[in-house]
Amino acid sequence: MEFKSTRYKLFFSSSVTVVMIIILISVNHLLGSLNQLPEGIIFEPYTSAHYSTVEFDFYADISSIGLRNKEVSTIKHDSTFRILCFGDSWTYGWGVDVENSWPMILEDWLKQNGYSNVEVINCAQPGGNTQNYKRHAAIAIPLLKPDLVLLGVLQLNDLSQLSDRSTKDAMSNASNRTSVKHMTKSFFISSTENYVKLFYGNNPIEINPVWKASSIKLINSFNEDHLAKFESYSDTVKTLFKTGNLNPSLLNHYIKYPNQNLIYNDPNEVKTKESLLVMHADVAKIKQVCDENKSKVVFINLPSSAFTGHKIDSSFSSSIAKNQIDSMYKSVATSNNIDYIELTDYFKSMEDKRRYFYRFDGHPNRQGYRKMGAFIANSIQVYLN
Repeated sequence: MEFKSTRYKLFFSSSVTVVMIIILISVNHLLGSLNQLPEGIIFEPYTSAHYSTVEFDFYADISSIGLRNKEVSTIKHDSTFRILCFGDSWTYGWGVDVENSWPMILEDWLKQNGYSNVEVINCAQPGGNTQNYKRHAAIAIPLLKPDLVLLGVLQLNDLSQLSDRSTKDAMSNASNRTSVKHMTKSFFISSTENYVKLFYGNNPIEINPVWKASSIKLINSFNEDHLAKFESYSDTVKTLFKTGNLNPSLLNHYIKYPNQNLIYNDPNEVKTKESLLVMHADVAKIKQVCDENKSKVVFINLPSSAFTGHKIDSSFSSSIAKNQIDSMYKSVATSNNIDYIELTDYFKSMEDKRRYFYRFDGHPNRQGYRKMGAFIANSIQVYLN
């Protein structure tokens, strides 16, 4: 009898636990529906991060649909001309608040010039490439029904990332996330996240200490050759990394892949040819999604300092005399029957070569993004008329 009693208690306790979990999850879903918390298109909805360095200070706040953008309705009014912008950190607006990213500058410029019904939505992700843009476009375009899609592809960087180790590692990590352990953890997090949001909110993640720890770990892992390369940098640059004032991914990139600019600017290199095939296929798929949703797509070649002569710290990067990347990008666009916009000559024509990019980080600064947004706005007016 005692054994039966114990077994009954265990059964009862387990049943109550199961029922409570079901109730917990059900209420959580109810809270989620009340707060309109869909799964994010790119990022976790309602999250925030604070990036504070000696060069910039900005917040990355994520909207309810998982974009670094102001809140927008997924339903588009007939009178609205909606533009989606895909790209990497150059489109995301790295180093500035979102209102100073080129997509938001684009929207402001158009509205100030008579296009009051325009709506621009930023669908960019730092570190992305056309593989990412293809995946995000497959979700965002059918959902948001844009009239125009702007595909911001960064000179050389987007091409090189299609075959380098960092992209393969990222894909491998994505695959690993399907493990049973991760699925179990993700299930319980997703089943209770709305309680967390309801009672605690989302405090911004401070990135500076994360960068500091990552840089120190990376430096400690360097082999003799890598360490010698790092020691050749200026004291200022070394200190910026060690104190979390520069993104450690920059350090990893320039230490371990120092010849990428030379390789991927050469159309005859095997790796370049391979990456171009991948980019061509990605852009073709994006165009297919656009065609299916009656959206026009434009390929925008975004400028970097290496190809426009703008000065950043010489420890990292130097200008490339012979620009072959632009012709490769244009060929990807034209072969897919996509209109093409290039900003290289515009940025090369600027007399002040130290005003538009961050000296150490290398991204465009507020003035640089404003120039990009205004140029692109002026170039796409034909699609709004």
